[in-house]
Amino acid sequence: MIKRNNLVRIILSVLLCAALIIVAVACSGHEGTTEEIDTVNHLKDDMWKNDTGYMRYADKNYTSVPGIDVSEWNGDIDWEKVKAAGIKFAIIRLGYRGYESGRLVLDMNFYDYIEGALAAGLEVGVYFFSQAVDEEEAREEAKFVLKNISGYNVTLPIYFDTEEVESGEARTDDLVTAHYTAHAAAFCDAIRAAGYEAGVYASQRWINKSLDIERLECYNIWFAKYADAPNTPYRFDMWQYTESGSVDGIETAVDLNVWVYEKTK
Repeated sequence: MIKRNNLVRIILSVLLCAALIIVAVACSGHEGTTEEIDTVNHLKDDMWKNDTGYMRYADKNYTSVPGIDVSEWNGDIDWEKVKAAGIKFAIIRLGYRGYESGRLVLDMNFYDYIEGALAAGLEVGVYFFSQAVDEEEAREEAKFVLKNISGYNVTLPIYFDTEEVESGEARTDDLVTAHYTAHAAAFCDAIRAAGYEAGVYASQRWINKSLDIERLECYNIWFAKYADAPNTPYRFDMWQYTESGSVDGIETAVDLNVWVYEKTK
């Protein structure tokens, strides 16, 4: 007999995998063909509700799954308490490339986090903060990620994260939209070639300034906007809606996310 917690995890895994397959099929059909992917956000801003402690999309035709993303800045985490608080998944920072040195660095809590989250029964994905200056470096970052997730059950996407560095001069300061977009695609293609789902993290400002988002719609989109509604014209799969969330088991403020997808008929 399957224990209840294991049954819930299996059901969640099946539902999330179904949502991921839709994007993967779109990707395979998009490349090398004239087939167009629907890049429009069809979710209605007035249907987002935060009345259960976590954001949800209040439409019976959609499923909303609450989750968090974490890095070493979140300190020690009691993953059993996180799971008991209703969190279903975690996106864990695997590491980053130094914005001055260019070195690849592993998040010092990555292994503790991924092992704790998986042991507690959460679905897990990872992200990597990129400072790639060319496609070769982007693929090097993907290789670094793949090496460090080997042996772990990573069922959610692996995300490419680029952002503006405001604290100093960054090695990517001279890049333009075409560069950032090509690097994201190179990273994601390398991840997908290894059999994992791939995605891109971006805010509306970063999309407007630095990404050709229509070229990247083939991948999973993790959209960041700290507000009561996404208010974006672009399709996304996961929304990071606050950086100041509170979850039992985590002493610091934590980023909260919601994965939303249409139920199968």
